[in-house]
Amino acid sequence: MLTKADVFNIVADVFDCAAENQLTYLFDIMESKVFKSELLNVREDEKNILLNYCSKICKIILRKLSITHDIGFRGKVQTLIASVFPLSHPSGKILSFNYF
Repeated sequence: MLTKADVFNIVADVFDCAAENQLTYLFDIMESKVFKSELLNVREDEKNILLNYCSKICKIILRKLSITHDIGFRGKVQTLIASVFPLSHPSGKILSFNYF
């Protein structure tokens, strides 16, 4: 039986193997089926694992996109990142900064 983490791992592998011209189509499917469904409503310990997979998927997409040609699509990916990750998530913190 597949777990939710397995599903996210498979989706990450699909994005890693996909060509750049297929990313928009795959992202639209992922956004509508995965992130707007009940898939992210899980226990807190599972949620951190799924958020790590979300981060991995978004990094794969942003790595494959060119900075100058895909500005709109890059903005869509970044909007998804902002909507999925809470403000308190460690990925947005500057850990090396020394406070006074």
